[in-house]
Amino acid sequence: MTKDKIVYWYDEKTGGYIELAGTRWDGDLSDQELLARALQEAEEVGLDLSYGKILIGEGEKAMAQKQMEERVKQIFNLRWIRDFVEKNIESVEWVEEDGEKRRSLVIDTLFDGRLGAYIPGWVLELFGQVGDYDLEDPYNWEKNETIYDALMSLETEVNHCLNQLLPSKGWYYMGYHEADGSYCLFYEEYEEEEGEE
Repeated sequence: MTKDKIVYWYDEKTGGYIELAGTRWDGDLSDQELLARALQEAEEVGLDLSYGKILIGEGEKAMAQKQMEERVKQIFNLRWIRDFVEKNIESVEWVEEDGEKRRSLVIDTLFDGRLGAYIPGWVLELFGQVGDYDLEDPYNWEKNETIYDALMSLETEVNHCLNQLLPSKGWYYMGYHEADGSYCLFYEEYEEEEGEE
């Protein structure tokens, strides 16, 4: 089974996109044929292609990943994060736990722990993933029953995206700080066994 491909124009200013052509509705076309069809469609609707990019992706999942990547770039200063980790990771002590040595660095606190039950909704809002959750009343379990599941799903997406954009020997991730319940951006490394590269 072949995957659907979509050609879309990505607006670098807003992070939005417009679908121009795709195998689902234009038939089984090559990438070149899809691109030609997309340019024809853009011309027909009067789309200004002087800024932004035309991209080919595998269906909606590829577009969602691209949108998340752009959202992460808007929220986080990636160069500052990389520099901060490089300057500070060596000053963090190794901690041994379950036979493994690791060190964790808090890069930034996104939400103070005193915000408690409001944190999941506010994190979702930060990334444009609010849905129908009640952010004003975090104890409205009728509306917020799955808010922690949504937060975990978002964390998986964002963490993956951060590590794609900031390749390193460690792992960047968002999560709760064990000490005070703050919601933070972390960097973590595990000590390599001798002989490992």
